[in-house]
Amino acid sequence: QRWTPLLFAGAGMIAQRGNTAFELRGDRYFKVNGGVGLQYSPTRYLGLRSTFEYHQPFTDRLDGRPAGVHNDYYLRGTLGLSVYVGYFFRKKNATPRPQN
Repeated sequence: QRWTPLLFAGAGMIAQRGNTAFELRGDRYFKVNGGVGLQYSPTRYLGLRSTFEYHQPFTDRLDGRPAGVHNDYYLRGTLGLSVYVGYFFRKKNATPRPQN
């Protein structure tokens, strides 16, 4: 499809990074996130995407200041480029994919 709607949800953890990428230090906070987006594919091997995400940590100390009655949260917007590498590795005799 040329236009593809995106909907996603997930969970994770927020922590400070140590000296290596897999070393965590300090407090760890669990969070949930979700978002919506749209992807446009002008060609068979290239896609342009944009998303809007909501992240809800289960703490009010994320910014270092416990205040109010609600936990901290943050929003994130992204713009991206998708490259479909499988298109480049198809066999030459394979049946061609129909055009959208």
